[in-house]
Amino acid sequence: MLSLDNTGSEGYAPVLLLLTLQKISATDAALCTAVRAALFPPDWLSFEFTKERDPYRPPCMEPNWDPNTPLPIGAPVHLRLVQRLTCTNHTLKTVVGDLLYTLSGEDAGELVRLVGLGSAAGWLSERGMFSAFQQTAQAS
Repeated sequence: MLSLDNTGSEGYAPVLLLLTLQKISATDAALCTAVRAALFPPDWLSFEFTKERDPYRPPCMEPNWDPNTPLPIGAPVHLRLVQRLTCTNHTLKTVVGDLLYTLSGEDAGELVRLVGLGSAAGWLSERGMFSAFQQTAQAS
């Protein structure tokens, strides 16, 4: 069974699949839309931030959600992807971030809306996009 767990050598198992999804999504807008719709539930895709909403938390997650808590068996793929943005397996974290950024239309603001600032901050920082995102967020 393919797992997005980041323990041992199995943490590298999904990298080829995720890279393939990222490359397909980057080259074909229709397939990008289909992959995005397949990975994320509609309530996440239509979610809008409000001033009362914690921007660090992913959409539709409870206020006490902890990205470091292990997910139960059978948890949805989108939760596993969001959680992998903060994992210690650097390769897996990078590949997941690249995929999610592509699925976000290569828009840092959309990535943050989709996964929450807390999960996206490290990946954005590694790419040198965090300060640009902060300036954009402060302007709005």
